[in-house]
Amino acid sequence: MIAYDALLGAGASWKELCSRAMFHSGDSDSTGVIAAAWWGALYGMDSVPKGNYQNLEYRERIENVAAKLFAKA
Repeated sequence: MIAYDALLGAGASWKELCSRAMFHSGDSDSTGVIAAAWWGALYGMDSVPKGNYQNLEYRERIENVAAKLFAKA
């Protein structure tokens, strides 16, 4: 529920999503992942700071799988 509320309240703002979904005393890692996945499906990666993903391990592999999934959708 926190992830959904954060998504609704953040709109297209990545920083606001992080504030609402990831910076709280509850199970913030889980709510952050869920909210970020939903947000990414709606808005893409353009508003996410590159520092959050540019050095991600297996980034190329993840991007290839994502492109294949998108092509099948």
